[in-house]
Amino acid sequence: MNKRQVISSLNNIAEELDNNGLYVEASTIMNVMKKVAQLGGVTDSLTTKIQVSLGEVENLKRIILGLEQRNLNTAIDISKAGLGLKISNTTNTLSRILMSMTMKPTIQELQYYGTNYSPKSLVELRDYISRFYKKENQFYSQNNSMKTYLTDLANFTKTAVDTLNKLALNKPITGEPSAENSTEESTQV
Repeated sequence: MNKRQVISSLNNIAEELDNNGLYVEASTIMNVMKKVAQLGGVTDSLTTKIQVSLGEVENLKRIILGLEQRNLNTAIDISKAGLGLKISNTTNTLSRILMSMTMKPTIQELQYYGTNYSPKSLVELRDYISRFYKKENQFYSQNNSMKTYLTDLANFTKTAVDTLNKLALNKPITGEPSAENSTEESTQV
């Protein structure tokens, strides 16, 4: 098993732990993953971390775009907030950084570690986005080449948290129960 496979496996384990509410354990696995990534040198570890980040951002993009297809009110709120555009900008920024580091001429040639995280509720998605931003900011804040990515991610995170709060509190995703009768169950993603 090569280093990339080990990192990918550790990332999958950390995601599963995080999805099951085992945040301390997930954080521990992420720390191990970072140490494994650092074994190849600074550039290799940064490239690997960016590949992991790109996989997570691509998955968030998939989730957000999937929310737009739930019902008309959700699509309108997400569209008004510009969430699809903001996560796409974030993905493009991170892709350009990775392309320049790996000298790949096109986005299609980039390798990244995909993730299959799928939140059970809007509140869970909101919390995941907040934790993801904090983790990314902590890791990349001292790296000048990542400032644009962090700015894009901060813009997306603020808008996403505000929009998801509004959707979770005021509008059920299924469109069936009224806001007064909505429960956590009705805001399933």
